[in-house]
Amino acid sequence: MKRFPKLRKFLRWTLIVFLVLFFGGWVFENWRGAKAWEKAQARAEKAGLSLVRADYAGPEIPDDENLLKDPAFLKEFENEGEDRLGAWRNLSEVTAKGIIAWSKPATGEVLEYAKYFEEELSEEEARVRLREATGEVEARLDKLSRVILTKPEQSVSTKSASNKPLSEIGEGIGNLSNFTKCFQSSALMAIRSDDHKTAMERIKILERGSTLIDRPALIHLLIGNVARSMNDLLIWEGVRLRVWSDEELVALSVLLESRDYKKSFLNAIQFEAAFGVEGMDYLEISEEEKSDYKEEMTWVERLQFWLVFEGVSGWKGQRKALLVNKY
Repeated sequence: MKRFPKLRKFLRWTLIVFLVLFFGGWVFENWRGAKAWEKAQARAEKAGLSLVRADYAGPEIPDDENLLKDPAFLKEFENEGEDRLGAWRNLSEVTAKGIIAWSKPATGEVLEYAKYFEEELSEEEARVRLREATGEVEARLDKLSRVILTKPEQSVSTKSASNKPLSEIGEGIGNLSNFTKCFQSSALMAIRSDDHKTAMERIKILERGSTLIDRPALIHLLIGNVARSMNDLLIWEGVRLRVWSDEELVALSVLLESRDYKKSFLNAIQFEAAFGVEGMDYLEISEEEKSDYKEEMTWVERLQFWLVFEGVSGWKGQRKALLVNKY
């Protein structure tokens, strides 16, 4: 005679109910996630929002027009460790007491170059010394300016932002940051030396620089806006010193009015959604990689890993839908 028949029956039915609920819940979550993702995609389509990262790439640029393939441009970026385009700011003769600063519109504080030298110099003498110290760098900037201005306006980053692996998206931002700082310092020096031609050229290059950095991602949009802010300060400095001619003021007004912050911001928001969706799809990894990861995991980490990589597919659909609806 079998012992505890009622208990055995209870446990059997408990197991059956648990399996039914488990697999039923699994199927339901997959269905629910798929529906949520389907609705999110329909909503994105209705709003004209593409969820394919490659759709945010700029048009193909012919080799002869591609700034990235021009030897003069590549030379300045060939070795990130050399910080070639940061050389203007790093000259010890120029910045004996610190980094070249800006005049400050809010406080009325005016930049004086003389205070950055150890010896007593007049402001004019300091500017002459500065021009002498930066001559080699300025010559490189002149050459680089001619190259950039002969090329059509282009973003050197948008294409790579749309087809590179996620881990490589941030590549090159440090170099482009040095690019803007160097032209900023050169433009400020030109303005304070009443060199209109160089000042206007450098401002034009900085505005181009804002598009060179202007990948569709939000962080790169913000970095591009930093370059535009540099130009705003340069223009203000020229106004304060009354160096701009009427024709130059008109040209600068056209430059400022040509900026479309709204369009750039909307494009960045849309790209973030596509980037996030693709990022979730990148979470698929090989079984061999999973085994390697799991060997050194605690049980909490294993649970987190399962939830992200191996859980119900509907959960990923829910997360992707939540991301798209958020943007």
